[in-house]
Amino acid sequence: GKTCTIGVRLASSGFVISVDNGQGDPAVCRSGKAAVLKANQLPVPKDPAAFEILKEFNLQLEPKI
Repeated sequence: GKTCTIGVRLASSGFVISVDNGQGDPAVCRSGKAAVLKANQLPVPKDPAAFEILKEFNLQLEPKI
C-alpha cells in the first residue's frame, strides 16, 4: 500500500532535467527518484507538439512486494 508520486522534467533530447523529491512514502520516493536519475535520458516523441505535452509529467510509483 505504499506509493509515491514524483514529478519529472525532460529536455527535448530526453535528458532528465529534474526530478522532485516526490510525495508519499519516503523510501518509495527515494527509490523512484534514483531510478529516473539513473536512466539519465528517456525516449521522447520526435513531434514537437507531442513533446510539449510530455516534457513535464508525474510518475505514480506503487511497488509490488
